[in-house]
Amino acid sequence: MKQLSKNTFYSRFRAECSPALLPKMPVFIFKYSVKPIVGCLLAIFLIIACSKNDVAYDPAFRLKFSVDTVRFDTVFTTLSSVTKRLMVYNPGDRAVRTDVVLAGGADSPFRINIDGLAATSAQNVEIAAKDSMYVFVEVTVDPQNSDLPVIVNDSILFETNTNKQRVCLEAYGQDVFILRDATVRSETWSGTKPYLIYERLTVDTLETLRIEPGVHVYLHKNADIIVKGTLTAEGTTDRPVVFAGDRLEKAYQKIPGQWGSIVFTTASRNNLLRRVEIRNGTNGLLFGNPEYDLVPAITLDAVIISDMSHSGLMVFASDIEAINCLIVNCGYYTTGLFCGGTSRFIHCTIADNYSPYIFRRNIPALTVSNTYFGSGLKTEGKISGNVFFGNSVVYGTMNEEIFTDEATSI
Repeated sequence: MKQLSKNTFYSRFRAECSPALLPKMPVFIFKYSVKPIVGCLLAIFLIIACSKNDVAYDPAFRLKFSVDTVRFDTVFTTLSSVTKRLMVYNPGDRAVRTDVVLAGGADSPFRINIDGLAATSAQNVEIAAKDSMYVFVEVTVDPQNSDLPVIVNDSILFETNTNKQRVCLEAYGQDVFILRDATVRSETWSGTKPYLIYERLTVDTLETLRIEPGVHVYLHKNADIIVKGTLTAEGTTDRPVVFAGDRLEKAYQKIPGQWGSIVFTTASRNNLLRRVEIRNGTNGLLFGNPEYDLVPAITLDAVIISDMSHSGLMVFASDIEAINCLIVNCGYYTTGLFCGGTSRFIHCTIADNYSPYIFRRNIPALTVSNTYFGSGLKTEGKISGNVFFGNSVVYGTMNEEIFTDEATSI
């Protein structure tokens, strides 16, 4: 094939392509002849590609952010928070470089990860045209010596072509009593500082734990409360006692299965829960044991049990009185009364409505039986049963929401 000189190539290019493109053309020396139209298209492609990869230096350029403030719900002091994500967008047609700095530096309670780099600052971070990057944020708040939450702040600074921008960081730090696999004797919990339970909390035999109005008890994943003695929790309408999971973000308020169960053993006596909320666990309240004829006892007054992955209230051979209680949205047994005992429900509602977080089994909301099937075994009740419902509602999405066996009447 005949070799073309550079002048001959440009002459053919002028004949085929717009002269406006020529001043921007890079100089190429073609050793072999090519069709002029192919060379024209290749040149246009290279021009466009190069322009998108060029770094823009417009001092008026501004990045865009997914939020102007990264906020954390209440975070327990000394414990690391969840990780939150900030998206940083380059809306322009050309790449940009930006400097990113955590304003508080190494002394900040916040920690950031800049597009994969865990650091308090990064220089000349490039964001391609119409592209974005991640900044991940965590926080650990030091003890505040306060019963009430205390706000902590910082910010992330971005400097792009001398243009400075800021994203605020905000968290509420809450001091908390932490109990890990603990056994308590007779004591009183009060005040606005919450209690956080890891693994297990046991109320010892013949001892009494009293919980006063407004106290929040948070349980970590799989944590249980075991009552061998007596539990008395008395809230008020404005300041209920709350048992819930330790994920305080709004998105977790109705998600079940975040912690274990509150279990009352056969030795437990004289328990009282008044104006109490119990939510987001595996089992709300478990009473007694189907294999024993000892009878634990409890009174429930204005208690709300909701969003449990297995059961709200399960009673085995126990005496229970429930007044003005609401037990709703549980995955298996909403209320189950098994193996005898005296149960009285006055002005109560037992209901299973639709919940996007619970796959409900085909088990009625209320089950009353003198037997219990567990771990493949059948256990018969050893004491007589007496069940009474007065002015109460049992409701759900199934055709039949009450089950009783032949030996039981309501």
